[in-house]
Amino acid sequence: MNVAILHNRFGANARGGAETWVRQFAGQRRGQGDIVTVIAADQYGAHCIKGIHPHPDDGASVQRLPVGNLVPYESVHRLPSIVRFAWHSIDWFNVVAAVRLAQWMRRQQIQELITNNLTGCGWLIRLAIRLSKQQIIWTHVLHDIQLLKPSGLLLWGQEESWWYVGLPGRVYRSLTRVLVTPDKIIAPSHWVVSQHQRFGFFLNTDTHVSTAPNKSIRIDPPVHNPIRILFVGQLEPHKGIAVLFKVLATLEFPYRMTMIGAGSLQGAARNQARLREGWDILGSQPPDAVQSALIASDVLVFPSICYENTPMILQEAMGAGITIIASNIGGVPELLLHYPKKILVEPGSAPALAAALVGFSRRRSATP
Repeated sequence: MNVAILHNRFGANARGGAETWVRQFAGQRRGQGDIVTVIAADQYGAHCIKGIHPHPDDGASVQRLPVGNLVPYESVHRLPSIVRFAWHSIDWFNVVAAVRLAQWMRRQQIQELITNNLTGCGWLIRLAIRLSKQQIIWTHVLHDIQLLKPSGLLLWGQEESWWYVGLPGRVYRSLTRVLVTPDKIIAPSHWVVSQHQRFGFFLNTDTHVSTAPNKSIRIDPPVHNPIRILFVGQLEPHKGIAVLFKVLATLEFPYRMTMIGAGSLQGAARNQARLREGWDILGSQPPDAVQSALIASDVLVFPSICYENTPMILQEAMGAGITIIASNIGGVPELLLHYPKKILVEPGSAPALAAALVGFSRRRSATP
C-alpha cells in the first residue's frame, strides 16, 4: 500500500515523542511492505509558492508541505493573542495547503493518509482527499487532546476551567468535529479515546487502541552510587520542571542529575547546575544518546503537570528496566499498569515527588 503520514514537524526540528512515534510507525509500515512517505509542514519556507518538495536534510522518504501561513509553527507561541488567533484561523481553513496536498497525493497515487498532529499543516484534509480524486483511506492518530483544546495541553487542575468546558471550548470542539472526520482512528491508550468520546468525538468511527509494545526489560540493571537521576523531555513549565527543581534542592542524599531536552527553561536548568555538583544539562540528544543515558541511570523522573497520553520516554525507560517515578495523570497509569518498578505521584506535588525519591533512596540503601 502507498501510505503518507502527515505531521507538523519532522527531522531537524523534531522536539518530542510524537516525532519519535512517527519515525517508528513509518518503519513499522515499511517493514510490512508498504511504501511510506512522511509529509511535514515546511518550517523553512512557509511562503514558498511551489508544491510539496523533498527536504535534503531528511532523506528521500520525507517531503515538505509549504503551508503559506503567517509564520512557521514553532513561532506561533511568540505572537500576540489576536495574531495567534489569525494564524490558527488560516490553519483551520488553509485551502492552499489542501490543494497542494491533493495534487501531491494524486501524483503519488496515495492509498492511505495517516494524520498525526495537524496544527501547522492545515485542517482541510477531507477537502484534500476529495480534490485528489483518489480512493484514500483517512486514518487519524490521537496522540494528544489537540482536537479538544488548541494547544493539546490540559494542565492539572484545569479540567473544569471555563476555557476548556465553557463556551470557548465548546465552540472550538464544534469546529474540530466538523473538520476532522477520519475513516479510522488509531489511539495509543483507552484514556485518550474516552476523553474524546466524552465530548462526542468518534462515537461511530472504527477505532483501534494500539498499546505500547512489550519491550525486553533488563532484569538486574546495575546499581550506582551515588544514585543517578534522569529527566528526559521538553524543558517547559508544563513538564513540571519547577517542582523538580524545588525537590532536588531539598534532597539530602547524594545523587547525580542528568537532564536531556531543550526548551524555554534550559537556561534556568543551567543556572541550577552551576549551583550544584553532579548536574549535567545536555540539551537535545539523538535517540542513541537517550538510550545510553537510560541504561546508565537508576531512576527516571517524569513530573509532568499536563495530561499526557503514552509518553515515549516511559516506554523506553521500561525497556531499560529502571525505576520510573511519574505523575499519576492522563494515560500514564494505563501505560505503566503492569510495570513493577513504577512509583506514581500526585501531579504538581513537591512533597509527593520528594517522598518518592527519598523512599527510592532508602530502599536502595537497604538492598545488600
